[in-house]
Amino acid sequence: MGSMPIPSTTTFGGCMRPAVARFADHMESRLVVHDAELGTLGWCGANTDKLLKSFNRHIIRMRKSRELGDKAEMVKQAINAANYLMMVVDNVVLNTEAVPSSDPDVAE
Repeated sequence: MGSMPIPSTTTFGGCMRPAVARFADHMESRLVVHDAELGTLGWCGANTDKLLKSFNRHIIRMRKSRELGDKAEMVKQAINAANYLMMVVDNVVLNTEAVPSSDPDVAE
């Protein structure tokens, strides 16, 4: 099976929406932190179930931060969660996702 087509970039009035650009900038700044350890595409070929488990972990942390009123931590966890979803989509679009996990601890 060939790789999925990559959708064209959607723009708002000829440029990226400011909120999307800000969020993408925050996502990139979190990814850069791990570049030395994992490389710039460390998620390529990663197991989708494991990426989704990490996504869920960050959602739980985000909810706890919200309950505690810690907005900075809530934003950090939301950005981390978004990065894991980006990794899943990137692997699916590029057709590099790993075989599903048989790990019973992986949340669905």
